[in-house]
Amino acid sequence: MSPKYFDLKTQIEEVIQEIMKYKWLESEKAGRDIGMKEATIRWITEHYDKWFNETKEKFMKEI
Repeated sequence: MSPKYFDLKTQIEEVIQEIMKYKWLESEKAGRDIGMKEATIRWITEHYDKWFNETKEKFMKEI
């Protein structure tokens, strides 16, 4: 069995996907494109801590 490791590239890709989903949903709600910068700032402010803790818990269970 190979050792588990934290794959930073995968984590970054997941964050980008989450931000893109957030951007789409929030743009639909706003009736306009909120833009990547605004979506990124808002997602990090509103959702990053929860996402990070959930990701960390999943990783720790796999070790």
